[in-house]
Amino acid sequence: MNEHNTNTPDPNGASPEAAIDAPSAVSPAPVPDPRVAELESLVIHLKADFDNYKKRTMKEVASSSRSGELDSVKRFLPAVTNLERAVAAAQGTGESGPLFEGLQQILSQFHTILAGMGIERIPAVGLPFDPLLHDAVAAGSKPDVIPGTVIDEYEAGYRADGKALIPAKVRVATAE
Repeated sequence: MNEHNTNTPDPNGASPEAAIDAPSAVSPAPVPDPRVAELESLVIHLKADFDNYKKRTMKEVASSSRSGELDSVKRFLPAVTNLERAVAAAQGTGESGPLFEGLQQILSQFHTILAGMGIERIPAVGLPFDPLLHDAVAAGSKPDVIPGTVIDEYEAGYRADGKALIPAKVRVATAE
């Protein structure tokens, strides 16, 4: 009967447990496949490109939405200007009463909505003419006013995001 004693020492002096735990001298460490590294790099780049695409698309959607919003507002701004004229005319004639107060409240509500949307009236009178914000519809001399200064506003202008939605229609001072 040939019984093999598993507890017998190795002729080299190593125990059987050490032979199991020791790295094999016969098989070297595996060499990484360059195709795997290339694919890993490709996946990382594709993920970064996709993240950039998502960010760019979200920004374009927000910009498109804002542009549509401003185009819609631009269409009703002339009505706001006419309401301002009606309120000013009523004040000029001394009108009062519930109808006048109602018009003032509606106008105030429009101004609150516009401010909430980041839309503001373009300042004009007393400022230098700015062709990006003002539309010169008349010119005239005025004593003690520097040429190129806005001296009258015929129609209010509005801006949003640093650009004129509707330029203010103004009269500009000229040299005498």
